[in-house]
Amino acid sequence: MNTRHRSIRYPTLLLIGLTVLAALSRLLPHPPNVSPIAALALLGGATLSFPWSFVLPTTAMLLSDLILGFDRFPITLSVYGSFCATVALGRWIKGHQGPWSLLGASLGSSVIFYLITNAAVWWFSGMYQRTGSGLILSYVFALPFFRHTLLGDLAYTFTLFLSVWHLPQVFFITRWRAQPSVRSQHTPVLPASAHDVP
Repeated sequence: MNTRHRSIRYPTLLLIGLTVLAALSRLLPHPPNVSPIAALALLGGATLSFPWSFVLPTTAMLLSDLILGFDRFPITLSVYGSFCATVALGRWIKGHQGPWSLLGASLGSSVIFYLITNAAVWWFSGMYQRTGSGLILSYVFALPFFRHTLLGDLAYTFTLFLSVWHLPQVFFITRWRAQPSVRSQHTPVLPASAHDVP
């Protein structure tokens, strides 16, 4: 397998691995609403084209929900829909790479999830009256979970993006340095993925 072929497949394998790990993380004990799915949706939007950007978070959700079980269909749909909306924020990150962009997108994804899913709970769960005060009550009671969502999304978003942005470069540079026989006085030509060119 030539070097260029490896440089193309490596990110793909990384994203597949992250999807599987995200699904597994929902099966392990964790604080409520602390999940890597929103971060994965941002990552899909920032790194993949349609429709694969949506496949990343929805696949992770489906794999874990097949074991955990599904909520009522409208509520489940609101959860999946919020993550699909988060993919659009990931598309924005593509042209605005940097820590402040990640921070804004992560906070935005948490707010999207909070607003959409709790509106669905208000309307479809039967727990609240279908009035304005019932909707406000739904949002108020969800605030403790929203705090978990914010912290979890921030941690996972920065971890995933820093890993995908920097680990491939570290991987290939380390391999080059580990081969003294091929070192020269010239600047090494790294695989395409390290330079992010076609």
